[in-house]
Amino acid sequence: RLILSISPVERVKRGVLLSLLLTVTGVVVMIVSRSLVDFMISLTILGIPHGITMPMSTVMITRGIPPEMRNVANGLFFASLTMIGSTTAFLSGIGITLLGFRDVLLTILGLVLMIGVVLMSKVRVVDT
Repeated sequence: RLILSISPVERVKRGVLLSLLLTVTGVVVMIVSRSLVDFMISLTILGIPHGITMPMSTVMITRGIPPEMRNVANGLFFASLTMIGSTTAFLSGIGITLLGFRDVLLTILGLVLMIGVVLMSKVRVVDT
């Protein structure tokens, strides 16, 4: 995160693709994990896109939003992020109770893939 904050990426699409691939890999490793070590490896993998997403989002907002609207865009971004995080945790807890851990992870994997496809189609707008 520090490196990306000091030296922002020129091609956001590459960073978004890397983040998406690492997220999918981390969730898949989590799904197939058979031990605590495997599970911890999946969390380590998932930590990388978690750390690079924030600086890339800031770059995307800076490039794609007029200066007078950036505060509003940042506010909406963080509000959406908080709402998604809270809702995901709540629904995952209910889902694990009803469906089981792996089925919830498979559902999350499907959502990540769907969001990734949409995001990849939109990210070219902010690439320089």
